Amino acid sequence: MSPQNLKRIAAACADLGNRAADEGGFVALPRLTELLRAEVEFRPLLVEAMIAAPNGPGTWKVLVDSEAYPDGAKAFLMESPQAPLPARLRNTLAHELLHTLSFRAEEFGFKLELNGKETRMDAVKRLEKETEGFSPLLLLPQKVIESELESRGLSLDVLLDWRQRWTVSREVLVARLGLLQSLPEFRLRYHRGVLNVAVCLAEWVNDESTVLLEWPIYFNFRDGIVPEFLLQLRTKGKPALRDLFSESEFLLNGGEKRSTRNTLPAGTATNPRAEKLEIVADVESVPKRKGETFLIVFRSE
Repeated sequence: MSPQNLKRIAAACADLGNRAADEGGFVALPRLTELLRAEVEFRPLLVEAMIAAPNGPGTWKVLVDSEAYPDGAKAFLMESPQAPLPARLRNTLAHELLHTLSFRAEEFGFKLELNGKETRMDAVKRLEKETEGFSPLLLLPQKVIESELESRGLSLDVLLDWRQRWTVSREVLVARLGLLQSLPEFRLRYHRGVLNVAVCLAEWVNDESTVLLEWPIYFNFRDGIVPEFLLQLRTKGKPALRDLFSESEFLLNGGEKRSTRNTLPAGTATNPRAEKLEIVADVESVPKRKGETFLIVFRSE
């Protein structure tokens, strides 16, 4: 799909998220479903969720496994900021609702493009793959993030607050921030509140060691000078955080402090050690269990 059309789809998703959000920024899934002219039905399935096409003219449905979510039907109808659905289910529903757009492109202001001898179904499957990562736009609306950033920049405390208020997973939260980088027409990427900061997920390997995960990730540093360990995250594997921040009092090293700092090499992809940056790391406190993930925010000072 052309970059222009992908931008139209992203803009359509952003608009739907903006319209679905209440005054506090919470997107209730019944409201989002209504805007997408779809329905949600809970029934026994062999998968967590799937979409179902209407027979002739009619409404697209998202089917959800009722055995995985026994009280899902009632909870869905009653969802509110005070009684949100589980974060996983919210993401699943947003993800499946997004897939219905691929079959109804013209309804939402963009055209389904066929490449060469491609059939319409081939094009739909390709569009689903190309827009896979847009569901966070539905759950974390652009207008809400803009409003939040008017009074405070990205920090660990802000991100934890957003997770709690809007009931999204860590993965969805960081992936949403990553969309600021991949969608240049959204002016948020230039906002001072999202500059000189990186937001990542890390994982406890055991009760003593942690590693940084390569996805999802968001970073945006002035003049494109990025800490070397972030530039090399995908090419050199998951770095052990103890090797980057060795202070013994730091939470990840057995201490109690949730914040630490170190001077680290930084630069560009072609010259990753061009200079050094003073980097502050702030970590979310979670149980020290194998496979437990947590948010970590890096700031340059």
